[in-house]
Amino acid sequence: MSGRLKFSVGIRIALEQITARAKIEALARSIETLNQGLKDLLEETSKYKK
Repeated sequence: MSGRLKFSVGIRIALEQITARAKIEALARSIETLNQGLKDLLEETSKYKK
């Protein structure tokens, strides 16, 4: 494998890793938002049960 090809493959792998990390972080934020929404919903429904 030529040096230029190795560099190109290395760049592609790095970009894939960055993309994967961004997707993981977006999923983590989505999960946190859903958890907060569930917490808020439970608090609101508990007000009406009393």
